[in-house]
Amino acid sequence: MSQPTDVTGVPEEEGRVDTTGLEEFDEDDALEEEGPVDTTGEEEVDEEEDPPEGEEEEGAAAAELAVLGAITRPEVLRRGRSWITERVMYSQTEYHRNRYGRYRRDCSGYVSMCWRLGRSYTTATIMQVADRIDRNKLRPGDALWRRRAGRGHMALFVGRNDKGLAVVYEEYRTGRPCERRVWSRKRELDFTPIRLSGSGGTPGRPLLKRGSSGSAVKELQRMLRIEVDGDFGPATERAVKAFQTRRGLSVDGICGPATWAALDAVRG
Repeated sequence: MSQPTDVTGVPEEEGRVDTTGLEEFDEDDALEEEGPVDTTGEEEVDEEEDPPEGEEEEGAAAAELAVLGAITRPEVLRRGRSWITERVMYSQTEYHRNRYGRYRRDCSGYVSMCWRLGRSYTTATIMQVADRIDRNKLRPGDALWRRRAGRGHMALFVGRNDKGLAVVYEEYRTGRPCERRVWSRKRELDFTPIRLSGSGGTPGRPLLKRGSSGSAVKELQRMLRIEVDGDFGPATERAVKAFQTRRGLSVDGICGPATWAALDAVRG
């Protein structure tokens, strides 16, 4: 694969870290949740071919990326709007960098950015960090995803308009910028609703790394079958890295959504 191009947007700055899950809204985002999304004059999208998609980075480039932990729904939506404002053009090979980080400019890279994931996932790998949900439980900040015949597509769910149609933020076609679009009911039903794993506010599953302590670290240590002392020190970090290596995950010694999901799969 050719070396990705780094495309610079607005200057970087530290993002707000919040590990309370995806349950909160603030005044800036109230309209996304409280009422229908006004889509007057916007064309309804029915069916279209899934766009070509990029690949996850390998080697040193991927090693530079860290798992960034849980995020609130308002921040998901703010991050999503940033690419619309900056008119980030679709690309399966190039990357966009702004204050929220550096991510691949395709559909799955975009959702990875919105969810503050540690790298640009693909539609083939996004379910490592997401769970299927019932359609009637869709909330702003969740996503609509499909994968078939070796190709896939996904978009960030924003809400519904006054006709009950899904409104999404979406990277969807080469030569087009990230946009807000309205999907027909037929198109929506061809996609599976998904939610970032651990985003329902379930206690005990925070981002864990060197220096963390408490009951969640004890749970992690029990799942790794190492000495349980509640302190995330060098031994726990080595055990996490070894587990990530065995499971084919990004090896960073940090227990985030993908590592928790893999641990649950082994235990299940």
